[in-house]
Amino acid sequence: MKKLLLILVLAFMCSSFARADDLKDVLNGVRADQKLSYAQYLAKQGDADAQYYLGKMYEKGEGVIQDHVLAQMWYNLAASNGNVNGRVLRDLRATEMTPTQIAKAQRMAEYCKKTNYCDYISGDLKDGLKAFVKEEYAKAFKLLQPEAAIGDSTAQSTLGTMYFLGHGVTQDKKEAVRLYRKAADQGLAEAQYALGRIYSEGEGVDREEAAKWFRKAAEQGEVDAQFHLGSAYSSGEGVTQDKKEAVKWFRKAAEQGHMIAQFFLGWTYQMGKNVTQDYKEAVKWYRMAAEQGYAKAQSHLGSIYDSGQGVTQNYKEAVKWLRLSAEQGDTESQHNLGAKYANGQGVTKNYVQAHMWLNLAASNGEKIASKYREIVAKKMTPDQVSKAQDMARDCKKKNYKNCDLSYKERPAELGIGVETRLAKEKKEKKRKIKEQDVRVAAETERLKKELREEEERRRLQKLAYAKAAAKRSLIDEFKAKILAKIKTKLVLPPDLPNDPVAEFDITLLPGGGILSVKLRNSSGFRSFDEAVERAIILARPLPLPKDKLLFPNFRYLVVKVHYLDGK
Repeated sequence: MKKLLLILVLAFMCSSFARADDLKDVLNGVRADQKLSYAQYLAKQGDADAQYYLGKMYEKGEGVIQDHVLAQMWYNLAASNGNVNGRVLRDLRATEMTPTQIAKAQRMAEYCKKTNYCDYISGDLKDGLKAFVKEEYAKAFKLLQPEAAIGDSTAQSTLGTMYFLGHGVTQDKKEAVRLYRKAADQGLAEAQYALGRIYSEGEGVDREEAAKWFRKAAEQGEVDAQFHLGSAYSSGEGVTQDKKEAVKWFRKAAEQGHMIAQFFLGWTYQMGKNVTQDYKEAVKWYRMAAEQGYAKAQSHLGSIYDSGQGVTQNYKEAVKWLRLSAEQGDTESQHNLGAKYANGQGVTKNYVQAHMWLNLAASNGEKIASKYREIVAKKMTPDQVSKAQDMARDCKKKNYKNCDLSYKERPAELGIGVETRLAKEKKEKKRKIKEQDVRVAAETERLKKELREEEERRRLQKLAYAKAAAKRSLIDEFKAKILAKIKTKLVLPPDLPNDPVAEFDITLLPGGGILSVKLRNSSGFRSFDEAVERAIILARPLPLPKDKLLFPNFRYLVVKVHYLDGK
């Protein structure tokens, strides 16, 4: 095998074999499963014919997975080394590719030439992101590292996350920031948001720098960045405090489904802070957040139904939302739910249940609840109080879930009938032993819960980054499609010098219709400006993703058209 490889290398050093046809003749004597490796070896040595041959293999899918970007990379290399056929096919195939694909192939070729790393796998980025989501970090790093090196912003951002969290690599926050910044400088919203979080919460906090990156991401429609920018304006951290500007960004995030922004917007309307007080509007936003499971919104919505602000007073509806919030550990809701049981509002009056919820609220720091609990206790028998305390401990152990199911009224527990002194003493002894066991179990569970919560937080963060990457990729794909469709309608004026560029602001409607087209920067040639404007109008409707939640990313577009791109 080594002898055969040496013969091939020598053959390609000779001018008599300096044509692609000669390469085919030589490879005809090689086993089919070895042709790819031999061609790759020679191509990496700078052989233009081997590079052209590989381009043809990837274009047609002969012995490899068909990949037009990889084919274009090898055609680029062949052309740069003087292969005429490579230059012809490079230019021809470029007419069938998107600008993003062409740019990537060029970057890959440059990186291959610079580092001799040319062994790209079909679907590197896609497979790398899949491996990241599956927590196959070693595989993800291997696939994403070359993509990041050639300038792919999504790969850079994902690697930044791996370095920041120490997944599959030694944790290195400086390297994470470097990678995030590379991606952010290319306009990747998720990386801009990540930098904002790092500068607002990490080592070396810089609120102004955080606000700068939050703004860049927010202006691209990144929902979490919009919320954080709203928070910055609300508190005045990193920016001049501006409550109206805060409301503006909270609204943008809320309209995209950010539940905490929806809650803040509800509170703003309820209190009339920097907006006209509007209880119905408050209920609308509270409900959106509450239906997503946000405990504070559920608590406020329950209180609104209790008081009848903006809605018809409804104690049962109030209890429904207070219970959902209380079961998530919200102390105010636990207190208010206890009051509902004590007063029989929306539920059957039940002092044991009232004491249980008030006891839970008091143990979680709600001072008023402890006073109310003592008032309720005076209306109960000692056995009922003991039962309520047992229920509270059991409820806390179950993390506040299904606590009402732990209680069934029985005659003895309601003080009907008399227990003997011996039975009471035995019961008290068991209770103390059980209480000690519960304390130990509760501490163990607390430590386990903290560990689970941290693991879940990290899992959700990784998933959010991966989803954001997929979203960014889809947005880029459709922006490229929009530009491509406009170019199909473009009729160029003849023989303009250099490569003039016309830049337009386009306002889109849902469905791809065009509301307005405005010249932002003239090319300097009126005929070209008018030709581009006509092409934009004729391209209606412009292609948009099916997911309507992505439309804010396309509502206001800036389109640049190069004269030479239209040829």
